[in-house]
Amino acid sequence: KAILNPRLDKIHIFNVITDRRGNQWYCTASGAYLKTKNKEILHHFDLNKISGSSASSNAVVSIYDSPKHGVWLLTNGGLFLYNYESDKVVRYLFDKKKGDVLKSQDINSFYVDKEGIVWVGTWAGGLSKCNIKTGKIITYTTKDGLPSMGIQGILPDEKNKALWLSTYDGISRFSIE
Repeated sequence: KAILNPRLDKIHIFNVITDRRGNQWYCTASGAYLKTKNKEILHHFDLNKISGSSASSNAVVSIYDSPKHGVWLLTNGGLFLYNYESDKVVRYLFDKKKGDVLKSQDINSFYVDKEGIVWVGTWAGGLSKCNIKTGKIITYTTKDGLPSMGIQGILPDEKNKALWLSTYDGISRFSIE
């Protein structure tokens, strides 16, 4: 019988995801919690305290475990990356001094392709293709044929070099080429 840690008892939990290492991530309205496999310790990441963040940054709606980068934390106030080696969380794609920025920091969906390119679907900010190494972002909008600026989900179709996007105005097939 599994018992929920008392620290999580009164917190709104959006999602619980197990990463490739077997660790559990609790995505909550109060930040992210990491329970390392075979340990009882619960590590809290208060994203609100990271430079450039806001209260909405603590609304962690999901994670994406990327072998190329680490564990991405998708929030209502930005995109964050956890690195297991450094045990640190860093915010990405928000600071004009470090490169391009996302049109919206409200992250709804996420995918990393085989080349390490990050695809980000946002609330009202369209679909963004992000090169993490260079800081370059290309954003696709309704002007490029998207049915909506709100991208709720990204499903890869690697065989056909496409992404299937769920939006507020239907499903769209996006050709990566």
